[in-house]
Amino acid sequence: GRLHVAFLDVGQGDAILITSPEGRQVLVDGGRYPSVLLDELGEQMPFWDRSIDLLIATHPDDDHVAGLVEAAARYDVGRLITNGAPPGDNPAYDALLAAVGENAIHVAQPGEVIELGGGARLEITHAGGVGLSDNDASVVARLSYGELSVLLTGDAGEAAEAAMARSGRPLASVVLKAGHHGAATSSGNAFLRAVAPQFVVISAGADNNYGHPAPEMLQRAVEIGATILRTDEMGTIEVESDGERMWWQTEASDQ
Repeated sequence: GRLHVAFLDVGQGDAILITSPEGRQVLVDGGRYPSVLLDELGEQMPFWDRSIDLLIATHPDDDHVAGLVEAAARYDVGRLITNGAPPGDNPAYDALLAAVGENAIHVAQPGEVIELGGGARLEITHAGGVGLSDNDASVVARLSYGELSVLLTGDAGEAAEAAMARSGRPLASVVLKAGHHGAATSSGNAFLRAVAPQFVVISAGADNNYGHPAPEMLQRAVEIGATILRTDEMGTIEVESDGERMWWQTEASDQ
């Protein structure tokens, strides 16, 4: 009867597992390494559970979709949501599309709502767009359940953030998954003020070569009063909610 969101520690990449109050499972991205993702899913899901209701591939970068290929082969996937990127540029993305099958693929439409049951819902805030970079075309989804809201931003950067602000769709969220692993070009001041998160979760690999998260992005989050939680420091980060209260847990807190 609770919503559970796990920001999985998959190194330099993104993977978020959502379990709705009625037990529906949504996996948003899967990191770069299939074995790492499968190990993390094994920790989160019962050993006998071999189905995932919904996969969301925010955009076809290896550190978001390569891990999903093996997951799609190992689990019975109900549906795959993409940003509409065509095949041909990324072998892992092409393999994911093939593993799921054409009939199970759905292109995200900004404004559409996916009911997860028990009062939990996902609204597609942003997806694709003419002239946007691969990162800025990321699927962005806002998860809501009672008083808890979580904005999942893929690798969205400044151009996507500006487009979301212009759209008028709800952005305010208790939890923000920082765009592009906390890059300097994401989570800009105006966007952070619009989202006004209490918590900012950053999914990044320890000692990664990109310098993520960027010091200036961390400073912007501090200036709006958000608590910063990082997978490179804390491991997998989990939040559970009954719609009114939140309970947080990290791998670091378990050690």
